[in-house]
Amino acid sequence: DLHSLWIHYNNNSKYDNNIFDRNGRWEQKFGSSNAIVENLDVVAKHLKVPLHFPPQVFRQANIDAFSAIIVMIRSWIKKRKVKFPIERCLELYGGVGTIGLHLVDLVSKSLVSSDENP
Repeated sequence: DLHSLWIHYNNNSKYDNNIFDRNGRWEQKFGSSNAIVENLDVVAKHLKVPLHFPPQVFRQANIDAFSAIIVMIRSWIKKRKVKFPIERCLELYGGVGTIGLHLVDLVSKSLVSSDENP
């Protein structure tokens, strides 16, 4: 089933290689939700993080492989955390928070995620 259909009007010059234009506009032509919601299987059964993907953000193509990467990151942090407590986490280019939100239970003080997505 089709979730939604969006059209992006790109105002960039024909000499620009940007796919999306920050000044362009998005129009939803079909569907009622403004984002696809997914949950990753990262083995942390107590940690269910709904990720909201609107049409203008990057999404990993192979979500199962990316889930395995998050599992590896969590494992590394848990091992390191025994000797060196992790108080803060900074996620650069965090997008919708796919990595950082799946680590929040392993950080004792703060998680900061940064991206250019609106």
